[in-house]
Amino acid sequence: MKVITKGKCPACDGSGELEFTSPAALMGASILDYAREVLKEVASEHGLKVGDVVGSSRAQHLALARFDAALRMRDELGMTLESIGVVLGRKDHSTIINMLRRARGETPAEIKGR
Repeated sequence: MKVITKGKCPACDGSGELEFTSPAALMGASILDYAREVLKEVASEHGLKVGDVVGSSRAQHLALARFDAALRMRDELGMTLESIGVVLGRKDHSTIINMLRRARGETPAEIKGR
């Protein structure tokens, strides 16, 4: 499935605002709308732009915001790991699994021990 997007990633064009050409191709439009709201709320709570949350920087304050967004999308919206990954800037599902574990308070040692 090919999703046509504007900008660098499917969730953000670098301006901090979400913009999808074809949200229905990605997932149900209503879920995408809610995901956008989650991203906006998390960005606001952390004093960031949406583009910062969906970006690729590994800075701790950005990663923590990304963890929060991933956790809310999974718990509140029931989104799949793959869908969360796409919304958060084309992250792999295994990256999302790690984000969710970290967001829930598991330490890297606990995650490695599985």
